[in-house]
Amino acid sequence: MNKSYITVVKEDGSTEEMELITSFRLNDSGKNCLIYRSNSDEYYAASYDELNDEIDLNTNFTDNEKDQIVKVFDTLYGGDNNE
Repeated sequence: MNKSYITVVKEDGSTEEMELITSFRLNDSGKNCLIYRSNSDEYYAASYDELNDEIDLNTNFTDNEKDQIVKVFDTLYGGDNNE
């Protein structure tokens, strides 16, 4: 299976290539979301909007949206994530 990567621009302006784990749409809000992983095995989630050739990531989620994201992550990894 081929891995896909995205380049994330951090708040300090630096960039990091991260492995794209999955993309999905949240049922309630309809937001398009990604789960991705850094080289240090930290996992992140963000919603995204496609703007021309760039994707604008947003990490602001409601509690309900966070719960939905955790369920997707747990489904993929079979974990019991209590964050």
